[in-house]
Amino acid sequence: MKHPDNWWHNQDYYNVNLTDFISIMKTSLKEGKTFGFCGDVSEPGYDKYAEVGIIPTFDIPPGYINEDSREFRVNNKSTTDDHCLHVIGYTEKDGATWFLIKDSSSSGFDGPNKGYRFIHEDYARLKVLTVMMHKYAAKDVLDKIIK
Repeated sequence: MKHPDNWWHNQDYYNVNLTDFISIMKTSLKEGKTFGFCGDVSEPGYDKYAEVGIIPTFDIPPGYINEDSREFRVNNKSTTDDHCLHVIGYTEKDGATWFLIKDSSSSGFDGPNKGYRFIHEDYARLKVLTVMMHKYAAKDVLDKIIK
């Protein structure tokens, strides 16, 4: 995906497929390495009081979230890069992955767990645009890209 955060198109930025994108996020956290991500937090499913980020049922069925749906939303500007967050953990609950994030924005402190919330993997798949992490957390994916 072409995105302003990787406008240099140099070797410090890599575009990866969506499966690898989620995989390196989980791998990084399993290895004890937190990371930053930038994405869209001005969505109806990003609820500062319930402290969750989800894709509402009126938006898109989970099975249709793929590279095309992400690219479409970036191009029509319904997904924007409006905030960066710190991802510090994840959990699996009822067959779903939930990423624990630290939100330093003023609205991040509106809920009961001041500054913390969970985002569902579907939200990350559709609305998270970039990650910045230690290169060793993404080593398996980068080894396939870098020759």
